[in-house]
Amino acid sequence: MVTDQTFVTASYQPTLDYFTDRPGEKTLLSHEVLGRVAHAFTPTTTVDLMDFFQISKIPNRCCPGWPAPTRRWSTPTSPSNATSLTRVFSTNVTAKADATVKMRSTVYRFDNATLGQSLDRTENLYGLAGSYDLVPEAKGVAEYRYETINYRSAGDNKDKTSHFLLEALTTRRPRS
Repeated sequence: MVTDQTFVTASYQPTLDYFTDRPGEKTLLSHEVLGRVAHAFTPTTTVDLMDFFQISKIPNRCCPGWPAPTRRWSTPTSPSNATSLTRVFSTNVTAKADATVKMRSTVYRFDNATLGQSLDRTENLYGLAGSYDLVPEAKGVAEYRYETINYRSAGDNKDKTSHFLLEALTTRRPRS
């Protein structure tokens, strides 16, 4: 904590993996760096900035949704990296309503030309969320998200655009 209104954190995490049955280099060193700054302008208005950078010798660590690495690799893999920038701004619009604006951009790059040809891409996610206190025990929440995924090559066949609408009703028990 820098001040009562500002929080700063940073971390570095090296990971050392060893694969006995892997062809080529058996010991793989990967790195993760995280930096975050959160600031409260008022008790109800905040901004949160987070940057994440990863260099991984195991490419599927940079790709969410890929299966976890197995003990045996059929071919050597090359270093790859992912960079993610997240920005969130939240504020109360009225005493009962608040709004949040979100943005995340993630860039995936692979040093291996074959992997890079298929997997190098930029993913952008934009969101606008709002909530309203219906009664003291219940709050309605809605969020719209717009996502783009743009590949560096063969994008006409793989690029994606998505729209999401999320809604929820949250309740809390009154304090006794």
